[in-house]
Amino acid sequence: MVEYPDFDMKHIVVRKYRADIVELYNSTIGTLKGWGWITAELQRLHNIKVSRQTIRAYIQKYQEWQLWQT
Repeated sequence: MVEYPDFDMKHIVVRKYRADIVELYNSTIGTLKGWGWITAELQRLHNIKVSRQTIRAYIQKYQEWQLWQT
């Protein structure tokens, strides 16, 4: 399993489920699914609540980090 950084985000959901967030994000590429779908899936899978904005902020930081990894 890949260990993704938490980018010093304070939200406990991001720190705990960051691998799931990235996996869900990767499954939305090329589809009409968005931030709301990711939050709904996290709630369905783990019974947790997180805002779309928090997911969006984490994914933006993840994308910037990913650019530096190549």
